[in-house]
Amino acid sequence: MGPRLSTLKRPAKQRERPLRKVSSEQLYNFLQDTRAFFIVVDLQQQDSSNRRNNNVAARIDYSVVSIDSTHLLNEAVTAAFQHLNGKVEFTLVLYGGQECETDRFVKTVLSGFKRDTTTHRLLEVWLLQDHFNSFQSQYPFMCTDHPFYFPGRLFPSHIHDNLYISSWGIASDADLLRAMGITHVVNCTPDHPFASEGTTNFRVPVADSREQDIHSHLCPATDFIAAALAAEPPGRVLVHCRHGHSRSATVAMAYLLRCHPTRFPDVEAAVAHCRARRPRVRPNDGFWAQLQRFADER
Repeated sequence: MGPRLSTLKRPAKQRERPLRKVSSEQLYNFLQDTRAFFIVVDLQQQDSSNRRNNNVAARIDYSVVSIDSTHLLNEAVTAAFQHLNGKVEFTLVLYGGQECETDRFVKTVLSGFKRDTTTHRLLEVWLLQDHFNSFQSQYPFMCTDHPFYFPGRLFPSHIHDNLYISSWGIASDADLLRAMGITHVVNCTPDHPFASEGTTNFRVPVADSREQDIHSHLCPATDFIAAALAAEPPGRVLVHCRHGHSRSATVAMAYLLRCHPTRFPDVEAAVAHCRARRPRVRPNDGFWAQLQRFADER
């Protein structure tokens, strides 16, 4: 039998996940997710002797000096995870100026980067599409040149306009509220104290139980939020309960349903919006039913 072509197939090349471009709000909320590992990389093109010390804050923060120095990125990622047991899956977040807008630029940065090693596996690559200055103008307290900056500090989730949700652990930090410019607080607990006398406060005194009546509090609470956001200048409102999962989420969604009915025509739309910004949002069954009734009564 004469020679013939080999029937062996080359192993399929792994398809790289596409670059995901995210807004400042998406990045801000992503940085509050304690279940995720990430590395944030500064791609701003500046002279090394005149670099600004205002990188986007993250639990792991690293700046690339040159886009040609991919070995620095490899070293930084390996060093970041070497103290952890097992292989860590993480997301790489890139940000910079206008020169960082193109996929080609990002591919240059990632050329030579080891996506899968004994210490880590890269899940996704995100690019901040709004550029650093836009992020800094919206969330200055998340940047390293802000006096309140501290590596790894968590902040409330940004839900809509100037409306935020958090746990009581975050809401109890008066310095954090001051740094964020929080002017109004909705405390959705019967007994947890307010953190600051410098804010205008409103209480929704319910426990996180399906038998509790939260429905009767939704109109007064949403009136309070709407008035704060419509003030001149607009207020900044934080809604919290103990964990930031159920009671505070119910009140925030009631505001979206009542005050923005075109954008949020039903409970499902409000839930999807909130979970995209705070994945842990989960009203209990009783609150879910009462929120549905509230939406039907609009």
